[in-house]
Amino acid sequence: MIPHVNELHKKYHDKGLRVYGLSVWEDDKDKVATFVTKKGDGMSYPVAFTGNGAAFETEWLKAAGVKAIPHAFIVRNGKLLASTQASRLTEPLIENLLSGDEGAKKAADTILSAQNNQGKADKLVRDFYSARREKDVKKMTALLKELKAIDSGYYEIPSLELSVLMISKQWQAAVTALNEMPASESKRGFVLMTCMQLARNDHYDYPADFMKALVNSYSDHVTHSANPIGPNHFACLSILQWKIGDKQDAVVTADKGVDAAKAYSKGRESYIKPYVRFAKSVNEGIMPKYADLAEWQREAREEAKAAR
Repeated sequence: MIPHVNELHKKYHDKGLRVYGLSVWEDDKDKVATFVTKKGDGMSYPVAFTGNGAAFETEWLKAAGVKAIPHAFIVRNGKLLASTQASRLTEPLIENLLSGDEGAKKAADTILSAQNNQGKADKLVRDFYSARREKDVKKMTALLKELKAIDSGYYEIPSLELSVLMISKQWQAAVTALNEMPASESKRGFVLMTCMQLARNDHYDYPADFMKALVNSYSDHVTHSANPIGPNHFACLSILQWKIGDKQDAVVTADKGVDAAKAYSKGRESYIKPYVRFAKSVNEGIMPKYADLAEWQREAREEAKAAR
């Protein structure tokens, strides 16, 4: 959510919007400071460190029943207007909030309505995924329209729209939609899931332009993530880069997968070994299949078990 919130901060700061990030459930202030410094202009709003169990946690999060972050509290003239998921902070919502008393009330009502319709919206999304498995574009489109009517800010809408374009094979529009999709947890989840499935499956009918856009987006998420990424994602990215002809990038990514495995391994050589083997093969000009990596992982676990 940081890129999304940061864009809102930059766009609407001069119009009166103030964004404050609060670090909760973290005891290491230096770790937070390092993270914020590393983000740089990508996190240009002020960030406060509160620490685990501080007043913000007890008087805001617990009082509002918030159990997961990121979360947003909207305050205007010293009054709490609404509490909502950070993904619901859309530009129209912010513009309403900044337009005056009437607009602020409308924005708060929009959030309340979305919360009241949460169960219905979630069911529509589950039905959408069922229709997608059946490749029923007509039903997908109808469900998406109904979802927008009850909750236009639902965080998955951009990825659902992209799914419709993909199933209906509107590839040029799909490329544009993917490239223009706002940075969000929804986009990240969609790209990671889709690309891992593609890396594990040799049978797909995506055209070259869409594959290129998808793999580039995957690369951005895997190689520029603020949080640690598991080595499996580096292996999958390497496989897909090789498939679209970016073989040199595939070699670099495979090597980074070894580094990621070492970071995740907690000293377990059996965890690192399959990724070393994968990278060695890629460097020698032979791209393994994902099934090969899975088999090497199984072998390494069996060897480690036998050694114990």
